[in-house]
Amino acid sequence: AGGGTVGVIQAYVADTTAPEDRARALGWLSAATNLGVAVGPVLGTLAVTIGSHDLMPGEGSLRLGHAAPGIFAALLCALTMVFAARHLTESNVAPKADTVRKSSRQAIWHVIRRAGEPSSRLIWTYAIAIGAFQGINAVMALFLNARFRVTEAEIGWFYMYIGAISVFARVLLLGPLVDRLGEIW
Repeated sequence: AGGGTVGVIQAYVADTTAPEDRARALGWLSAATNLGVAVGPVLGTLAVTIGSHDLMPGEGSLRLGHAAPGIFAALLCALTMVFAARHLTESNVAPKADTVRKSSRQAIWHVIRRAGEPSSRLIWTYAIAIGAFQGINAVMALFLNARFRVTEAEIGWFYMYIGAISVFARVLLLGPLVDRLGEIW
């Protein structure tokens, strides 16, 4: 359910970026997302470690345990919402008076009914690819644990490696490729 924010963020970047800079800006957005993939699990591993320590001095005991990553993630989300509310401006420009807007149901039905049209094929391709990619994150941790006995104290390093490769590709390779081949390619 939380994955729906990706499309919103991409639309915001597309709406607020000049057409000639759009591919590069979306590449940087993807790099930032992958940086989160690289750093997030390491922070989660750190949170698990902190959660296992007694946080209350004296006789009492306060351990967050395995709830620590969730608490830390919730605090990061709250901080992000405050930042967005303060610093992001509205990107939705009012449509022209003669523009007829379709409902979400009509737009979805159009994509299903006319799956052969280029825009519908692009939407289907994107939906299937993103759906498959979202499954990787959940399955990879289970696979690495079952096959190689990787635990929550170690899994962050694997995600950091994958995220670092993705950041490298989007920051150092995507921009020059767009410059050389053009945005469409």
